[in-house]
Amino acid sequence: MADVNIDANVLRDAVELGQRLGEPMVVGEGIEIPYAVVPKNADLVPLLHLKYPYGLPPRKPDHIKASVALGDAASFCRYVKLYQDETTRVFASPEQFGFRAILDYHPAIQKQVGDGSPEAADLAPAPASANFTDHSATLTLKRSDQWNLWMAKNEKAIPQAEFAEFVEDNYRDIASPPPAVMLEVARDLKATIDVNFASKVTSKNGAVQLAYQEVVTAGVGPAGNMEIPDTFSILIPVFYGEKPVQIEARLRFRIANGKLTFIYKLYRPLELLADAFQLAAVKIGETLGTDVLLGSL
Repeated sequence: MADVNIDANVLRDAVELGQRLGEPMVVGEGIEIPYAVVPKNADLVPLLHLKYPYGLPPRKPDHIKASVALGDAASFCRYVKLYQDETTRVFASPEQFGFRAILDYHPAIQKQVGDGSPEAADLAPAPASANFTDHSATLTLKRSDQWNLWMAKNEKAIPQAEFAEFVEDNYRDIASPPPAVMLEVARDLKATIDVNFASKVTSKNGAVQLAYQEVVTAGVGPAGNMEIPDTFSILIPVFYGEKPVQIEARLRFRIANGKLTFIYKLYRPLELLADAFQLAAVKIGETLGTDVLLGSL
């Protein structure tokens, strides 16, 4: 048998090729694919069906993609705290009474701190890198049921019987006069439905005395006076889940054809909404330890 001379370089290349064929092969991201080398043409035959007989495992995303809507400020802060880092930014929109936290916002520019020398002062800031901004939490403050209830009748004429029932149903919201006093007023109003109111006089203590004459079948019944405060205040939360605030109201009366109607006017409700939103923004910023920026994204 004749001797076969193999060049040393060819032999080394063959060994290296064999070593490379023996190395594990990774296809896709994070999925190792087993394979076999078939002698014919040195083809690589994947054996995925052996490693994953029930199909490929699901790919994990390379970053969090989620937009979560929360129902109150406490839940919003708890969720943001789970994921926030130095890139998290919180935006507030007063027009929509809403907040949005971008948990993976773009990192801020890192300014280089010098030693005070002229050379150090001329150093350019380090460039900022982009982030995904795909993970966010939103909160739209909902006006409380009490707020909606009192605002529904604000500055509207309310018949005597209806007003008496309204006060009786919601007297616990009243801060001053004491709820028990307003409850008594409501009961007095219900007891004087069938009377003719003739006049009103404001007393020195700020209350209004309403003069009335009872109506009976045979003629005119006994006369009387009823005293009702011309101002009151309620203690209710503006937004759901927030602390109650005191709201002043003026109470007005109208007498037409012996019948009495009431109109109450809450003091500057739009300002109260704006103040309550600002208070919520401050509270959220303090809870999360970050600035709340006015704007939307």
